[in-house]
Amino acid sequence: MSVSSKPRLGQVGLNDQDDVIQGIVIMLRGQNPGEVIAHLKEKIDELNTRILPPGVRIVPFMDRTKLVDATVSTVLKNMVEGILLVFLIVFISSLAGVLL
Repeated sequence: MSVSSKPRLGQVGLNDQDDVIQGIVIMLRGQNPGEVIAHLKEKIDELNTRILPPGVRIVPFMDRTKLVDATVSTVLKNMVEGILLVFLIVFISSLAGVLL
């Protein structure tokens, strides 16, 4: 058995750093994004404080927490407005039926 590395396939830069390592986390279908992001933040904190050597850190540069929260808020608002609109239409049509 021998230790080796895979050949480099590309280069990633961020801000003024011309060479960094990039990783992407992919969520499984059907999972709760809020829970996945919370667990991911816990794991990154654990890696940074207990596992990685000094001088090596995982630094997230894109966090979708705000996007997920805004999406959930928009869906909730639209559902409440839709329920109220349907209730209003049913109420008005039942009043119209009674008056006729």
